[in-house]
Amino acid sequence: MEQIKLANTQAAPPERKVLDLPRRVIGNASPEELLSVEEHLFRLQVQLDMQRERELLYKVVLVLETVAALVLLREWALWLLA
Repeated sequence: MEQIKLANTQAAPPERKVLDLPRRVIGNASPEELLSVEEHLFRLQVQLDMQRERELLYKVVLVLETVAALVLLREWALWLLA
């Protein structure tokens, strides 16, 4: 009975496979390699930011084009009905 209680009270550590990889790489790396790893991570972050900004820009352009199309449709409808 006590063995079951002990087994239930010990929590398993969360899996951190993705987070442990950079620690292992950084832990065994020389200062030059550390710089290259940090530079690589920085470049990946910049690429991710650029992709997000590109998607946001596409959404903004789509909304502006929709508004312009609705205004033109309204003007055309008013011209036909007048």
